[in-house]
Amino acid sequence: MGEVEIITATLASIAIACVVTYFAVRPLVRLRIHPADTPITRPGDRDDDFIAVPVSRIYYLRQGALWQVRAVSGARPALTIGPKGLRFRALREGELSFAAIEQVDVRRGLLGGIHILFLSEQNSHVLAAHVPDVTAARRALAALPGALPLSTAAAILRDGSAAAATPGLRRYRGAFR
Repeated sequence: MGEVEIITATLASIAIACVVTYFAVRPLVRLRIHPADTPITRPGDRDDDFIAVPVSRIYYLRQGALWQVRAVSGARPALTIGPKGLRFRALREGELSFAAIEQVDVRRGLLGGIHILFLSEQNSHVLAAHVPDVTAARRALAALPGALPLSTAAAILRDGSAAAATPGLRRYRGAFR
């Protein structure tokens, strides 16, 4: 091999290493955008009192008889808790009132973090917020109104015991198992 071939092979291997490193480090950097020590409290009674929840991804599923709409936002996800409901950004802005939420559940994420699931209308709407760690999930659940039906896992995460869980809730068997 000549010098030109050696230089070409070296540059190609450096380029491949840079691309692999970029895609390996990118998810880790995205999780650090929102620090977990951001304090979350309950929103006030005013309509403009909203509390931002540190999320790294928002998933919104809407199922119909013959179709399913799935929106995922990892670029600029946002979830805020207000006195009347949730505001979220998954490709576009959306709202979900507390009256429409039938159940709140939590699941451990496949690659770390916690999914907080807001199920509504016979599981036809699912809003899943991926928070970076257990502390952020606990603070987000504490910011929700006490009247919201919680699964056993969500009650244990929020309060440390299953006493606040709503009895008779069906286990959600869709995405984010």
